[in-house]
Amino acid sequence: MNDTREKLLQSLGTLLLKDLDEAGLTRKKLIEKLGEELEATEVKPFNHNGTIIYSKPLPNWEIRQKARLDIQKLCAFYPPEKYQLQLPPLSNMSDEELDEKIKALLDKERKDEPKAINYQGPQDGEIEETHE
Repeated sequence: MNDTREKLLQSLGTLLLKDLDEAGLTRKKLIEKLGEELEATEVKPFNHNGTIIYSKPLPNWEIRQKARLDIQKLCAFYPPEKYQLQLPPLSNMSDEELDEKIKALLDKERKDEPKAINYQGPQDGEIEETHE
């Protein structure tokens, strides 16, 4: 992976972590939640002779297993998943070429936008033609 792409991916990760922290999802909070999930329980309802009874809290193995896997991934016990990120080849462009490309894309986007029509009806002394 070239330098530009690595820097882009690092900055995206940094922005994501910053957004999570600002939303209150700090690393400490996430670790606490994973700890709670490792102790997850569930109460199951049963029908006994037409009466609904509930079990004592039982381990929720599905949630506990998912939490264990998440923790092991965070601790790098598993190889990282690979994601293919398709980026245009920007590293071989000069700043001027890149600016021109961005400007061309913005101009094209502006041309493709629908034009707003400001219709104010017939003016004084004009007759509006209708076609039926």
